[in-house]
Amino acid sequence: MPTAEVLREFSLARAKEVKRVFERRGFEVFVASSVAESREVVERIVPEDALVAWGGSMTLEESGIKDLLRTGPYRVLDRDRAASAEEVERIYRETFSCDYFFMSANALSLDGHIVNIDGRGNRLAALLFGPRYVVMVVGWNKVVATLDEALARAKHLAAPLNATRLEKHTPCRRSTVCEDCLGDESICSHTVITRRSVPRGRIKLILVGQRLGF
Repeated sequence: MPTAEVLREFSLARAKEVKRVFERRGFEVFVASSVAESREVVERIVPEDALVAWGGSMTLEESGIKDLLRTGPYRVLDRDRAASAEEVERIYRETFSCDYFFMSANALSLDGHIVNIDGRGNRLAALLFGPRYVVMVVGWNKVVATLDEALARAKHLAAPLNATRLEKHTPCRRSTVCEDCLGDESICSHTVITRRSVPRGRIKLILVGQRLGF
């Protein structure tokens, strides 16, 4: 079997297992074999004129979902196009009243946990409470077996890669692993583990059978 087919079969099998585990925990789960299918899911579940926003995410960039939201029939809170620091701050706070908040995850485990690390905490605050719904788009490369592995992935892989992407002057850019730094440029102030969706269905997972993000 060609490598591409092996990876496709494996990723979809893993996504189906994640769906089974997380639906028991109150999440609404969608499986998409490609980024094109993930965009179709978004178009299906987000109604016209919904107020949408997002947290920082390479996955939303790579999947085309951010562009879909910007050009679709939605009202958009877009901090990337804010004209001033004051406007960015205003959008951060208005995000807590949006209908759909989009984000990804740093890691997701087959034993039913989602791990996210944040610097300022605005992304995780919206995950925990505020927006009516949270839509989390996750590539199969972020799925691991256990909570311990998810924490390790978030801390020692996703965080150093994101620090490099953001050109932060942190020790992990040199060592490539977390060194528990306390500098002003650290992007690891908050770690959140999500194991249930309350209310049921508030958090929606779109599992994509492609490698996406860090």
